[in-house]
Amino acid sequence: EACLCLKCLNTSAESNVGGKRNLAIQSCLEKRPDAFTKKPKEVGSGCACKNNKCLKKYCDCFRFGLPCSERCTCKECENGKVVEV
Repeated sequence: EACLCLKCLNTSAESNVGGKRNLAIQSCLEKRPDAFTKKPKEVGSGCACKNNKCLKKYCDCFRFGLPCSERCTCKECENGKVVEV
């Protein structure tokens, strides 16, 4: 295993039944059964871009061909967001 972490628990031994990593995952799933499921993002729910000025595919609005709106919390937007002064 190529991991260089100190006291790493991301190993096959710890991932087996009874391993610390597996026990932590099970404990998390008991509290929140949907903890490791991917949650779909609603189109048009806004973005929170900080560095790409909403001009790259990292931006949810840009990716879906939408201009940024008041629902967005992006910074230095260049994707059509109107900033009120």
